[in-house]
Amino acid sequence: MNRIRTIQGAADELCKRDPGCAISAHNIRQLVLHKEIPSRKAGSKYLVALDDVERYFGLTIDENEPNHGIG
Repeated sequence: MNRIRTIQGAADELCKRDPGCAISAHNIRQLVLHKEIPSRKAGSKYLVALDDVERYFGLTIDENEPNHGIG
């Protein structure tokens, strides 16, 4: 099950896990607009899979965390 977030939600999730995180919503938005990270548009917002964002930045994905996305 994917953990789907808005761009801001993805940035917030990363910063919640790592308060010193330097990845901002702006960084993620630019990568989405340049098609570096896959996304879907829902109204005026872009939705991204948190796993794709983590994978792009080379972050480890904790397989023990529960999935909180849309299923």
